[in-house]
Amino acid sequence: MPQLARTARWHRSFLPHVTSSFFYLFLCMFVHASMLVYIGKELHVMNLFAGQMYLCDFGAELAGCTLDDSSESCVGPYGTTVTAPRLYSWSQLATRTFVRDSLVGVFPDQEESIRKVADPGEYGIESYYCRLLCCLVYVISIIQELDNIFNMMKLLYYIPTEDEPWFTLGQEDEDPASETMEKWLSQVEVKVAGMPRTWKIVNVLLVLVPKMMLWEMTASTGINFLMETGGIDDIIVNSVALGFMLQLDEVLTDAMMSREVNVLLDECKDYPLFDEGEVQTRNDEETLNKLEALKPSSLRLAWELIPRSLVLALLLLFYYVYRYYTLHCEFVDGRWVSKDMHLPTSLTFSIANSFLGRFFPVNAAEQPYWSFGG
Repeated sequence: MPQLARTARWHRSFLPHVTSSFFYLFLCMFVHASMLVYIGKELHVMNLFAGQMYLCDFGAELAGCTLDDSSESCVGPYGTTVTAPRLYSWSQLATRTFVRDSLVGVFPDQEESIRKVADPGEYGIESYYCRLLCCLVYVISIIQELDNIFNMMKLLYYIPTEDEPWFTLGQEDEDPASETMEKWLSQVEVKVAGMPRTWKIVNVLLVLVPKMMLWEMTASTGINFLMETGGIDDIIVNSVALGFMLQLDEVLTDAMMSREVNVLLDECKDYPLFDEGEVQTRNDEETLNKLEALKPSSLRLAWELIPRSLVLALLLLFYYVYRYYTLHCEFVDGRWVSKDMHLPTSLTFSIANSFLGRFFPVNAAEQPYWSFGG
């Protein structure tokens, strides 16, 4: 909208739409970032006050451990074996542990019998490969937004750094008194064109950079959340639900912005990277000759056969899963187990903790409340 208003020489009828477009832009970013921060707070603050440790690879060998629990990889966070009959979610495990400890507190003389009969179970993941698959599905779902970010970078690079009009008017009504906004919208042709350098910088600082930051936060927080989900049904549902956050901007703008603005956005034509007129004037023979000249080499053809989007998704999956392991887990006896858990000293969890958690960790107590094997 700012470019349309600039083309109209900042006519007063455009000013409310420009103001609302910036308002909803920042509102979408604020809502998106807030939801990510709250998810991070749940993972890195509230779960710790509940006594939870990071899931890491506890229960990853569930199938083998159910048949033979003698391996060290079958040991869960409480030091007992993880088998299918003894595997519970954290909320279930916390409740069962509370009941057992309450019985011990009420009947201390029967502690040995209670601990033998009231088995709280263990905490772990139900399916290691389902978790990885759902993480891959989630990464694939957010790659489209990453592609949009790259397209915006290309757009800002390729369009001329000039003050060009972004819309043109068709044939106007002879009677100015009969002109309405609906008629004007039907007559106008909106297209992407050049913009001054100042507006390019504004778009980079206010739109492109925040979108890149939000995408990184979405990818990192989403993978951490999925890696901390143990149940098969929960992780499948969560992998689909998390992708909704990248659609918040479309949902909010479609619901709250005026109809005129949405119509103009829908009618906006892309910026062509080639001369369309030259293509339209070629006959069939010239087109075939041009196609033959552009025939790819064998190496180029092999490159085109590579599913690059899938390769990119796998690389991103490896990066974010590996970062989860290195931040929250440690490699012990051939598997990843949770690092020592320290209670946070406050409930504060900021956007710096979420976006740059490695450099701005949550303040925590020195003494751990849980350690593996401790």
